[in-house]
Amino acid sequence: IQCECGNKAVVSTQSTGKYSVDLNFRTAASKSFGSLAGEYSVDAILGDATLPSAMVMKIATFTLDLPESKEPAADLSKSAKPEISHTFRTPEKRPPQAISMLFTGLIFLPALVLLIVWAKLGANISGLSFSLSGLCFHGGLAAIFLIYLNFFIGTDMFTTVKYLSGCAIITFLAGQRLLSTIAAQKKAK
Repeated sequence: IQCECGNKAVVSTQSTGKYSVDLNFRTAASKSFGSLAGEYSVDAILGDATLPSAMVMKIATFTLDLPESKEPAADLSKSAKPEISHTFRTPEKRPPQAISMLFTGLIFLPALVLLIVWAKLGANISGLSFSLSGLCFHGGLAAIFLIYLNFFIGTDMFTTVKYLSGCAIITFLAGQRLLSTIAAQKKAK
């Protein structure tokens, strides 16, 4: 339904064997027609998924006289709305760098304590192999930890998985070779 003033209203039909439209002009006047009186033309638009374009048939023309509405007419213009500006919350104050460094040191303290305890107990590192597979395995583990750290700092998931998959394959193959070498050495003894 289209008015000479440019106002358009789309009304869908309901099928109960026949297609029909019931309009209550008391409620439809403000919703569909924007409380604008005038000459309206009624077009039937028939469409289907198999049709290349919809068929438009002019059915009728009528004049609509509407009483003055108590509520203001709906704004049907397509003009730009005023810009919405947001005020974001101010970020929380960060602690001084000395306190941040202190807590970073406290995070690494258990690793330092672990190394000291291993040295006191006399940890047996004589079985540590410095072969190519041993160096690749331990280097691969260190690289995996660095990739996790990089992800934590700011890399996205897809980049992390890409690097991690390549590094994990090398680490797996080097670890398999290292364990086979260690098992062969123990079997020989």
